[in-house]
Amino acid sequence: FPQVLDGEFAVVIVDLAARCVILSTDIFATKPLHVAFEGPYFAVASYESALRAAGFSVIQKVKPNCVCRIDLDNLSFLEIGTVYEFSAAQYRADVDGWIDAFERAVRKRVERCRERVFIGLSSGYDSGAISLALNKLPQPYNAYSVLGKEREDVLKQRTDRMCAQSIHRFIVPEESVRVRARKYLDAHVEPLFYKTYSARGDYDEFNLRLHDDSGATGLSMVCEQARLDGCKVYLSGQGADEIMSDYGFNGKRIYPHSNFGGLYPQNLAEMFPWPSFFGSSQESYLMKEEHVAGAYGIEARYPFLDRRVVQEFLALDHRVKNARYKSALRCYLDRNNFPTAFDVKIGF
Repeated sequence: FPQVLDGEFAVVIVDLAARCVILSTDIFATKPLHVAFEGPYFAVASYESALRAAGFSVIQKVKPNCVCRIDLDNLSFLEIGTVYEFSAAQYRADVDGWIDAFERAVRKRVERCRERVFIGLSSGYDSGAISLALNKLPQPYNAYSVLGKEREDVLKQRTDRMCAQSIHRFIVPEESVRVRARKYLDAHVEPLFYKTYSARGDYDEFNLRLHDDSGATGLSMVCEQARLDGCKVYLSGQGADEIMSDYGFNGKRIYPHSNFGGLYPQNLAEMFPWPSFFGSSQESYLMKEEHVAGAYGIEARYPFLDRRVVQEFLALDHRVKNARYKSALRCYLDRNNFPTAFDVKIGF
């Protein structure tokens, strides 16, 4: 049944008649799920810290795109299937299908939502596309921009395009604000370490603490203000870099954990899935988004990781993918004349 679910989820189904427990996350494990075994006992929780507090020490995380089964009679733990099988065939000559899928992905994550939605708004591609899709619905939302490296002229043009009843706020990252955000993470987020690596084998990083990541601090500042403003649902841009650019372009890596420099091959099946499609920075940064947002009582949703959005991108001919940096996103923004700082990658 997880194969017919559509969205972000982590589920545990206890089937006493069949004497088993079924565990599954969504395709990319956007919602974490951990399982632990100790003698005749087992437990399942979102966070590893909850299992350690319950006295368990042997803990494993349920893998992305994986359906698992625990036998209640002998506590065997088996992977019994996948949530979704992507096709690596590249045949689409235009981005129309991707654009339709993306706008539908944003719509399904906000329509009939009883809580106020917000985004972190930069001058780049990912948040710009989400803002554009929300404006076209139209769906009122809050947008927060952290001043510093961002193009303020682009942000001003974007806020002028926001739909009615939407709100934009600048966050000034003064040192006192950053210190408060880091202290909040220290108090409310369990110790976590990123695991980022490259298929090229010349880079791996397994000891960067989430609390020391400037991106986590920036997100903490945004979530703090969003919560004060009564927002509880966050539309994240996570996944766009991992899937649509591989943190590079035309073979040149922007960051060292890029796998192929954003140059998609003619035969995608030869390298699919690359490490950061499910793991590496995808898994690490999803962990960041979930734990930081969760610490503020905020639910994160991920339109770029919608299964149809991802499949439509994979289906693009390699020449379409390689035409420009984040070509599908670029086409979407260009077609709607949406102000953007093109061909740059800016983080917190």
